[in-house]
Amino acid sequence: MYQYNILNSCVACIELSDVIEKTMSGLLTSRINVDDCKEEALTIVRCDQILEKHNRPLKNLLLRILGGKIEGKSRGDILDDKNGAQYISLNRLKFQLKSPICQLKEHYLEYILRELKDSLDAQNKPWTEMCMKALISQCIFMGWSAKGLFLLSELFESEKSAPEQWRSFENQITTGGNTEFQVYYSIKLETRSGMGADNVRDVIRAVGFNINTGREIIADADENKTDLYSKLNAETTYIISEISAPDLYSGVLAVINTLNSKLSIATFYNTISPWIANTPQIVVYNDTTHMATALRLTDIFRTYDYIDSNNGVFEDTNRIFTDTSKEHITTKLSAAFAYTNLSRSSLFQETKYISLWIALESVMRTGQYSDIISHVKLVLPEILCIRYFYRIVRNFSEDCIRCGFKMDTTLNLDMQSTNKKELVKKLISIFRSSQDYPVLLARCGVNSLLEYRCNEIYELLNDQAAILQKFDHYVQKIRWHIQRLYRIRNEITHSAFREQKSLVIYIEHLYTYLAQLMSEVVYYVEHKNVSTVEEAYAIILESYRTYYELLKEGGMTLTDVLPTGVIEII
Repeated sequence: MYQYNILNSCVACIELSDVIEKTMSGLLTSRINVDDCKEEALTIVRCDQILEKHNRPLKNLLLRILGGKIEGKSRGDILDDKNGAQYISLNRLKFQLKSPICQLKEHYLEYILRELKDSLDAQNKPWTEMCMKALISQCIFMGWSAKGLFLLSELFESEKSAPEQWRSFENQITTGGNTEFQVYYSIKLETRSGMGADNVRDVIRAVGFNINTGREIIADADENKTDLYSKLNAETTYIISEISAPDLYSGVLAVINTLNSKLSIATFYNTISPWIANTPQIVVYNDTTHMATALRLTDIFRTYDYIDSNNGVFEDTNRIFTDTSKEHITTKLSAAFAYTNLSRSSLFQETKYISLWIALESVMRTGQYSDIISHVKLVLPEILCIRYFYRIVRNFSEDCIRCGFKMDTTLNLDMQSTNKKELVKKLISIFRSSQDYPVLLARCGVNSLLEYRCNEIYELLNDQAAILQKFDHYVQKIRWHIQRLYRIRNEITHSAFREQKSLVIYIEHLYTYLAQLMSEVVYYVEHKNVSTVEEAYAIILESYRTYYELLKEGGMTLTDVLPTGVIEII
């Protein structure tokens, strides 16, 4: 599944307003949270062609508001004077945003859908891509899960006419009517002296849940629930919860969050075992379709395999851990591995998130900056850039496989080759070959979107200015997002996080960053004669900056620019 942008103009302004409120209340103490949100929102609104077309006066108003200066203390300073210029300036900004946000909430989704429909009819792929990004951001904000949105594509695979397919799709998003689900979550009734199975059931009912065995549920003999009964285990005990949600996956997540909140009261006082819900079977019944879906917890909290299993990182890591001279490095890596495993084995999103943040923090703290956020924010974006173009081309090869383009003997190209480094290198050379590229583009014609993506990468890889711009955009976007991730971390630790908000995408982002960071550190230790993690960060940063300057000076021929997709100076 593709990653998606969290923000569009509407969501970015809402986020900024929320951060201002939390900063003024004292929950967030550093003004940099507001500054980063405001700068990112300004960038998004400035580039918003949908808003430009449908409500230019509103766009201009937002540009004036977001482009204004916040008075008072410098970025990073603590807000402590409610009569000071900074507090007054934030208060003014909060009220300036209220009416524009109301306008966006009321109309922006309509603007997006109208433009998306027109772009599909006109087969305007760049505009379609732009509209889809904005729509996904809006739907995620509305409570949809990424997987639920992906399943909406099935509406366009039905036998209905194209106008009917569009109406079905539009209605799913715009009606605002959630689907009613019943979630059956299995538990283990662990008993002990003085606490029998009936006592445990009473405790669970006391915190507000229905509980029955599969046999008792099946005994109801509701003819509409035949599919549900076939997926339940008669001997298993289930907590039963009803939920109204946009899609199945967002509904299950909401139930898990509620389960965590309520059962944690009983487990804290040792009234019931903390492991009671640790290995669930989850069955979800749709009240509308009368169909049931069996899920595992990993279907809800999914961290994709962002580590390229073909790049030898496991073997390199193993060699480091068997080398007694690298104990300092293994100590750092071990802490990150331990906290990552704790995250992956946890049931609940807050624990998953905090554990991953601690893993990232433990491996990035080097003592070279005054605070932990700087250790991450000023180092990680550049490290992620080292293989940024490698990942772009690598992902393109996976797109080709998904579209059925797996091999071309004319180009001596095998998209399924296990040697991904050579595959990426080969693809980059093809993209830059006037003879081979037309063949590649023709093969990508099996899918119009794949063909569009192929042409996009071709234009990028053959334009040094575009490559520089891509690096600039990526670094800035990651910096803003790290500040957002740190802000969420603080909200969780200060008990201010709203449990109904999904953390799934942020958990995936943290795992992605951590996986790529660890791979890079391990590579530099094992292949670049680096003796410490601190040294690895230093040389990676300088490699990126040096390469960036060389590109900026224009002294490199195109064939010498990222021939493998990887920045390598030494």
